[in-house]
Amino acid sequence: MYQRRRGAAQQQILPWRIGAVHQHPQQWKQARLQLHLVNHHQPLRIVGDDGKDCAVGEIGELLINGPTSAIMYWNNRAKTKATFAGEWTRSGDKYTLSADGYYTYGGRSDDMLKVGGIYVSPFEVEACLMTHPAVFEVAVIGVQDADELVKPKAYVVFKSGQSATTEELKMHVKQHLAPYKYPRWFEFVSELPKTATGKIQRFKLRQAVNLL
Repeated sequence: MYQRRRGAAQQQILPWRIGAVHQHPQQWKQARLQLHLVNHHQPLRIVGDDGKDCAVGEIGELLINGPTSAIMYWNNRAKTKATFAGEWTRSGDKYTLSADGYYTYGGRSDDMLKVGGIYVSPFEVEACLMTHPAVFEVAVIGVQDADELVKPKAYVVFKSGQSATTEELKMHVKQHLAPYKYPRWFEFVSELPKTATGKIQRFKLRQAVNLL
């Protein structure tokens, strides 16, 4: 997340990614309240699919404008057109802006789910599930239901010797997030696919669903 904050001492933008929430969800909650990340010399915008600025609390793509931005991809016109819009650079990341000035990371654009026409951040759902005392790790992807509508599905790894029912986990999410964000399906697994650096490979989970 980012926060705009005025003051000569605050000249840099520092990124905050949600990866650590999988290990320390409560610490992430505290960090969101305490972290002050801003650069009022480097304008930021959050825009929707229509290119218009999003309202407070509405999720959209973060655009950045400043002297450190690149101007093109070498010998890649298609990528250049997709990434640069005049003086603005598309980050490829989804964010929301709170009323008190915090920019909260929602995930990569290609990881986002669109449920009932509304963007849902898989990271937000994962962070919520990680606060359940029985959950060790979780990954959320989008899966089509019988009506070909995308809904969240969660892959859950429990802590050793602990467990929870599907209904308990659904209720846990509903109690903390908007009701439409809760996973419709849960699959309990012993481990999640990851890269050598520990990043969850959601694309492998999506591929496995598509093969069914």
